[in-house]
Amino acid sequence: MLSIGLIVAALVVGIGLRLDGMARTIPTRTYERPLGDDSFYYFALGRNLASGNGFRVDAIHPTTGFQPLWGVLVALAYLIDPAHGIQGTQVLGILTGIIAFGLIFVLTRRLTGNPLFAVISAALWWLLPSTVTATLSGMETILATTAALAVFVALDHVYRTPTIRGDSARRRARQWRCWRGSI
Repeated sequence: MLSIGLIVAALVVGIGLRLDGMARTIPTRTYERPLGDDSFYYFALGRNLASGNGFRVDAIHPTTGFQPLWGVLVALAYLIDPAHGIQGTQVLGILTGIIAFGLIFVLTRRLTGNPLFAVISAALWWLLPSTVTATLSGMETILATTAALAVFVALDHVYRTPTIRGDSARRRARQWRCWRGSI
């Protein structure tokens, strides 16, 4: 129960910090924090994609210089509310960050077996000023972080899952090290 209380507390404090950051965001000044200097490209891409102009940062030239999934998610924010696409993008960043928080907790708990250490690790990451900025910046950084964590969790699962023969990748890796050491 202590872990659940700490998880909720960390999430609430982190969401509060992010809501404060959203309130302080000036959409016309993309060069100031928490917006990233290149977030303009995603906002322009999202507006153009949502309005049916395709993958463009201006009305004329198509572009390929962006992370496609994040570009589509930004466009979704502009489809839902064109007047508040930047805030919608920040909400998507927060939601993606919450998923990353959960993945850090799961991975740390699996690796250490200690739920308290897992909560502390996830909470420290979630409350870092750079993480708060990454979730609000309008950039794809938080999506890349979450994707990498998802890969690590999946690989850990594969590593621990027994095969049809009943052995796991961990056991086979140990056998390989022993065999390799005998050469």
